Amino acid sequence: MKKHIAITLFVLMSVQASAFDLLNPVGGRSAGMGRSSVALTDFWSIQNNPAGLSTLSTPTAGIFYENRFLMKELGFKSAAFGMPLNWGVIGVSASQFGYSEYNENKIGLSYSRQFSPKLRLGLQLDYLLLHYADVYSTRQTFSFEMGLQSQLTEKVCVGAYVFNPARIDINTSDDYRMPIVMRLGVSYAITHDFVGQFEIEDNTGYGFSVRMGAEYQMIEDLYLRAGVQTNPGIFTFGLGYEVSFLTIDLSAQMHEIYGASLQAGLTFKIKNDK
Repeated sequence: MKKHIAITLFVLMSVQASAFDLLNPVGGRSAGMGRSSVALTDFWSIQNNPAGLSTLSTPTAGIFYENRFLMKELGFKSAAFGMPLNWGVIGVSASQFGYSEYNENKIGLSYSRQFSPKLRLGLQLDYLLLHYADVYSTRQTFSFEMGLQSQLTEKVCVGAYVFNPARIDINTSDDYRMPIVMRLGVSYAITHDFVGQFEIEDNTGYGFSVRMGAEYQMIEDLYLRAGVQTNPGIFTFGLGYEVSFLTIDLSAQMHEIYGASLQAGLTFKIKNDK
């Protein structure tokens, strides 16, 4: 019993430090690049900036897991699926953070479209649920997030994203309110095999953060990544490997206080017989 109480207190302290954990960027690629994500155009844009999903050309599914501070009670799990159509790309995703005594859950339905070579827009509707064990209540609400990306040149992409712009409460019976999260960033392809990223985030529940990351294509299908983030201060690095229809992303983060976290992700391209 004492162990469960101690773990629950640690989880709640960790959640308070991040002001709703499910709002952090998802995916091994982003995790290895200092959590910079808003200007990326990969599969996990479905969670990070729905505008980036508009470049998806093949039905794709993905799973992601993070072992936060090497504690299973702080595990983060996510699964998603994206389907390109003639009129855009639709996606569905589900994520969970925590364990049986406390967990956060998010289910999203997204739509994105590329309106021109230089403009991509995306919108996602979210169902959010916080589960507390024992005497605590379960809280739930609906919200939304949206983003845009502009491909200014072949080398430069600018991205912007906002979560919960209407400042929807998760439970009006207490003082807890869902934060507004805004991100603005740029991705610059310095060479054909080296990409740098810079991103700023403003979270009304936590504060201001800066993220920087880089990705280097060492050989044809192998990528090396590194990055940093402020507030909280973390250093990150990772690897990515593509083989046929499968992409494997592995990364690690070192927190300034709590120590290491490990992340792993898989994405699968589903071939279309047509």
